[in-house]
Amino acid sequence: MLEVYTEALTSVFAAVTMEADGVTCYRTDYNQTGLRSYIRVAFAPKTSFTTNEELIPESASLLRVEKLTSPVRTIKAEDYYPAQADTDKILSADKGKTLLNAKMQETIDTLIATGNEEIAETLRKKHEPLPEQDRTYHYLPYHMDSGFELEFFKEIVIIPAFKEKGLEIYYNGDRGLTDFKIRCYKGGKGHWRYIGQYTPDFLLVNRKEGKIHQAIIIETKGKGYAKDDDYLDKRAFMETEFKQLNNEQFGYERFDYLYLENSESTKNRIAKTIAEIKGFFREE
Repeated sequence: MLEVYTEALTSVFAAVTMEADGVTCYRTDYNQTGLRSYIRVAFAPKTSFTTNEELIPESASLLRVEKLTSPVRTIKAEDYYPAQADTDKILSADKGKTLLNAKMQETIDTLIATGNEEIAETLRKKHEPLPEQDRTYHYLPYHMDSGFELEFFKEIVIIPAFKEKGLEIYYNGDRGLTDFKIRCYKGGKGHWRYIGQYTPDFLLVNRKEGKIHQAIIIETKGKGYAKDDDYLDKRAFMETEFKQLNNEQFGYERFDYLYLENSESTKNRIAKTIAEIKGFFREE
């Protein structure tokens, strides 16, 4: 194969060698190793490749029941929400029991009649279950990773739009209790690189005919973690490829992604959340 290129190769050889005392030597001002590499590449067969991408549907559970422990024992009760008393009220209500019996209701009515509305309201709250109990708490109690997560959770369950649209919100940040973990990738068509699993903090959902119809995946981040390179890559995947591919497959806006940072003011954060709820959960 090389013989047909003898003239060209001889010319190259003459250019990169020199005569010294009757001996032919390679010139040191040329990268001889690199030159030979270029020559080999010139004679190497040209190759090409094609890639196929396959989208594989998966389902996930928000709760791995087998991982639950009961009762929860801790020396830091403040790390759990709701508190023990509220947890007991919710569990009692789930069993069809009510802590506000006829006698207690009579007491509350008497307090109101005698002008002690504030005491009556305090007593009512003590015995009534939490108003959001049917819209969250797929297990009790939640153990959140940060005070910011808890702050956001308390904010969203009292937002009027949350109630008006009949939404539900679930904490998903406990990696040991959830299967809802998203495999994230970086790259592009035919050149995807797996960069790890991502476990979002919350899922805000609505239902249609008893099944989840839409979901906003919510991430709450402290300012110190917001610029983490690993998270930034996963966030970029969630805001682009994950949303686009899933929404195309379902044929409608099935998922959206909401990022909230504790460097924002409470007012701006709530306004951002309300705008997202109203913009995404639109009437069809």
